[in-house]
Amino acid sequence: MDLRVDSVEPEEASAFASLTFPRYRKFLASGIAESDLFVLGAWVDDRPVGLLIARSSKPDEIVELLSISTHRAHRRRGIASALLDSLEARLAGKPYSRLVTSFTQVAGNEASLAPVLRHKGWSIPVMQMKLFDLSVDAVFTSSWVESVSSGPARFDIRDFDPGQSGDLEVISLENWVPRELAPVKHMYKGLDGAAILTPASFVFYEDDVIAGWHFSHQLDSETIRFSVSYVHPDIQQDLVLLDLWHKAALAARELGYKRIKFGVAAHHRKMLSFCSSFLGPISDRVSLSLSSYRKIHFDDVWA
Repeated sequence: MDLRVDSVEPEEASAFASLTFPRYRKFLASGIAESDLFVLGAWVDDRPVGLLIARSSKPDEIVELLSISTHRAHRRRGIASALLDSLEARLAGKPYSRLVTSFTQVAGNEASLAPVLRHKGWSIPVMQMKLFDLSVDAVFTSSWVESVSSGPARFDIRDFDPGQSGDLEVISLENWVPRELAPVKHMYKGLDGAAILTPASFVFYEDDVIAGWHFSHQLDSETIRFSVSYVHPDIQQDLVLLDLWHKAALAARELGYKRIKFGVAAHHRKMLSFCSSFLGPISDRVSLSLSSYRKIHFDDVWA
């Protein structure tokens, strides 16, 4: 195997585009100075088979590994390791303190980046989020759907309306509301800029006072994201979230959406357990978002 690793030139971008996510393809031909961006390709017998994209962050001098991939037919042949070695060689003599990365791995499957990173001296990956990917129709075949869909409405759940924004902004400041789950952070647009899907967003009231919410955002023409679902800790045992999810799934189906994605941060342990119990069994895929790092020692940098 004649393996070569080198920088990818802008005119070679199209040959490597399929080896990274759409959001990173702009870096292939961006023309950003090499001191800020590292775009490395791997060729076997002059055929593109691997790609690494990394970017430095100033002033903390951290290099983030954004994407690394090898062609399926050439995996387990040391190509990813060679790309990482080439990146570290290019960092030598520069004042970078560490390499960091985040990546997704299907739950229970280690045939991914994790073993490669461990072999190259990176830290043991730590879970940041658990990601659920399911069809809209799956909600209506779940074991719990009958309890929330039959008979009169169990809770006072109202359609989200921009007129509620003032009250939701006030609620966002209360001490029972986790900052990252506050409605003010989600009711206008997603954290990634995704458009709010108002018909699939709802507000829960307890004695005419806001005590919970669910906000959905559009990812594409077929997929919505359940971005945040939260109710007051004192009433979480009433399983209000199931009713919120059911109403959101009904709205999604009526609007023609086919897929639902939902992510839960690892530090929200109760929510993680709840979603694993109620969404896990009906999901087509459950993935883990992991993070890892590697310190760049002075001996490495100044060698």
